[in-house]
Amino acid sequence: MATWEDLDLSSSKDEDEKAYLCWMADTTSEDEDDQDVKFNNLVYLQIAYQELLSNSSTFSLRYKELKIKFSKLSKDFESLEKENSILKKENEKLKEEQTNDLSKVNTYEITELQKEVIDLRQSLAKFLNGREPLSWYLDSRCSHHMIGKELKHNLLSINQLCDNGYDVPFNKGECIVRVIMIL
Repeated sequence: MATWEDLDLSSSKDEDEKAYLCWMADTTSEDEDDQDVKFNNLVYLQIAYQELLSNSSTFSLRYKELKIKFSKLSKDFESLEKENSILKKENEKLKEEQTNDLSKVNTYEITELQKEVIDLRQSLAKFLNGREPLSWYLDSRCSHHMIGKELKHNLLSINQLCDNGYDVPFNKGECIVRVIMIL
């Protein structure tokens, strides 16, 4: 093929000859690399988009499952809170009832035992007739068979108290009857 220079020199030869031009693009390797990178990026982005689309449907299903589970757990929690509140109130009522019952029982038993102590002191005082100190009989460690008929029922009623779970200690000038509580 002839170039412009060739045509200029040979203009005299063939003027009928036509010149054909061919445009060539001058590209560098950087331009080609950019196109490859853009194409690779496009492929990568398409793959990533497909993965995200797949993951989003999986996450959407899992989200719905968890939302249902959360709703159920919330309802269970609310019902347990209500039940807990009711049980706390019932527990407080039972504590109050128990305290009231114990105070009534204890008050009644204490009153009865105090009356019994007074009766025992009076009976013991009658037995002694005020002639000798009470400590002599208490400290002599004599049993009822050693004292004789004068004692009558007093020692038996003290003995009966001891047999029925009461503690009856004697001190100088007094006799105390206590309930022995076994927990």
